[in-house]
Amino acid sequence: MTTRKHIDPNTLFFGNFVDADLRLADLGEFVERIDKYLDRRSKRLAGKPKKGVNLELDVEHELFVASFPSILYVSVTIATWVFMEQELKGYCQALQRAMDIDLAFSDLSGSVLERFKKFMGKVAKVELGVRKTLWEDMKAVSEIRNALVHADGLVSNDKIALIDSFCKRYKVAILNDGRIELDSRAVTMIVVACRLFIELVYGAALLKFPGEYGPKQK
Repeated sequence: MTTRKHIDPNTLFFGNFVDADLRLADLGEFVERIDKYLDRRSKRLAGKPKKGVNLELDVEHELFVASFPSILYVSVTIATWVFMEQELKGYCQALQRAMDIDLAFSDLSGSVLERFKKFMGKVAKVELGVRKTLWEDMKAVSEIRNALVHADGLVSNDKIALIDSFCKRYKVAILNDGRIELDSRAVTMIVVACRLFIELVYGAALLKFPGEYGPKQK
């Protein structure tokens, strides 16, 4: 995401919001396509004609059903959070230029989400209007990604309650004996939570810079 001084901030942030929302929607649609592919592939493997005992086909089908869906769901989840981190960084960079702020996002410490919250609240002083549970949802998604990337899906004990709360709010099952196990619905709800967060974040920018797009300030 980039910004130039001659671009109207209202137009800029509205355009960036539309782009971000479409990209997240594409990730949600990709999950649906994965499900359709997996269903077709599983049926083809299960329905292949067998002459006597065909251990090769049996093993191929079992390996596909047991491991391949998980690999795809993990990939989409990681991609979703990578996109969110890039978007939050870019949002702060755009806001820094629009408000002529000296302190940069990169000058702050902590995770991307922590730095974003600091930049918005303490540096730019923009009221996000994001409820506490949605902040917790984003922390949970971040920790899900971290567990998948750094710990083979194993969640540290101090993060289990955070992810469990996310599961309860979105009525999904993600944890199995302290390990991340994703299915289609879980990944879809992760994308849904991110889309809601992005909508509120950009809504705050459109309130800060009223204009043709978004809510008008009275």
